[in-house]
Amino acid sequence: MLNFTCLYLDTEPLRRANWPNESGELNELFYLAKMLSVQVVIPEAAEKERRRQWIHEIETTCQSHSQKINHSLQKLRDMEKVAGVTFPESFSVESPGRSHLDRRYADASFAVRTKWQIVVAPLPDLSVAALFDMAVNRVPPFEQRK
Repeated sequence: MLNFTCLYLDTEPLRRANWPNESGELNELFYLAKMLSVQVVIPEAAEKERRRQWIHEIETTCQSHSQKINHSLQKLRDMEKVAGVTFPESFSVESPGRSHLDRRYADASFAVRTKWQIVVAPLPDLSVAALFDMAVNRVPPFEQRK
């Protein structure tokens, strides 16, 4: 018999599995959780952090590939006269833009959460003062209940 009813996923396993894309690893986890009647929960803070990571990864990849392509173009331009061909001065792999990526992330995340009945745990509505008091007094945000 299981001693828990919920499984909370933090940012790191989501990042490793390339969330919001469905991976075999996550599908297996979600399937087992469903079979064992364990609710999978993603804290809203983890979802927000993963969204930022995912967008950053795409933007960084686009920028990196643009640099690599332009480096290769420079080498080709050095051979233009011999090859008798003209190559472009530069090339850019453009990111689709943050708002587009944000919508794509939201849609993909919603689809996977709906498919596997994953719940998002909302951030508590705490004032900055209350949050600061919790930090100063070392009050954990979650309590273990028996």
